Amino acid sequence: MGTCLIAKSSHEVFAMHLCRHLQLQYPELSCQVFLYQRSGEESYNLDSVAKNGLGLELGPQPQGVLRADIFSRMRTLVATVLDFIELFNQGTAFPAFEMEAYRPVGVVDFPRTEAGHLAGTVHPQLQDRDFQPLQPGAPIFQMFSGEDLLYEGESTVYPVFINEAAYYEKGVAFVQTEKFTFTVPAMPALTPAPSPAS
Repeated sequence: MGTCLIAKSSHEVFAMHLCRHLQLQYPELSCQVFLYQRSGEESYNLDSVAKNGLGLELGPQPQGVLRADIFSRMRTLVATVLDFIELFNQGTAFPAFEMEAYRPVGVVDFPRTEAGHLAGTVHPQLQDRDFQPLQPGAPIFQMFSGEDLLYEGESTVYPVFINEAAYYEKGVAFVQTEKFTFTVPAMPALTPAPSPAS
């Protein structure tokens, strides 16, 4: 996934401005924005308990392993998030802008036997290509028997969470997303609270 910023929806204006701030501060990280909530769907993600929640997903990193480079990147991003919040609290206004993001449109399971066991794995040409376009006819799985399974969709999608260990038990080989662009409205400066009368 690289450096991925995960938010509920494009309507979370503060979170979208925060994402943009991180993208501008760290263009070399290619911070992709993944908006996980489908219309009318309830959210159970941790960041949904906050008014303007944002998740940071960094990788590649195996589960149960702490890599110094990823840990350092996370600390830097969290410090930049806190700097942005401080700018907002100090009354900084932020202009409107266009943003590109990805939203889920489907989930693809691994190929399985009739008994439900894995019959193949993610194809090498798809592995590690999160947020890259997947065209109809491209290989997505390599069967244990040797043949390739091809993507049979009718349109280009952008796979994410490809071959994530945490999703094996959930039957998810990858999540299909669509890329879209939207306008994020300006975020005006905070108005200072009136002073209490003495």
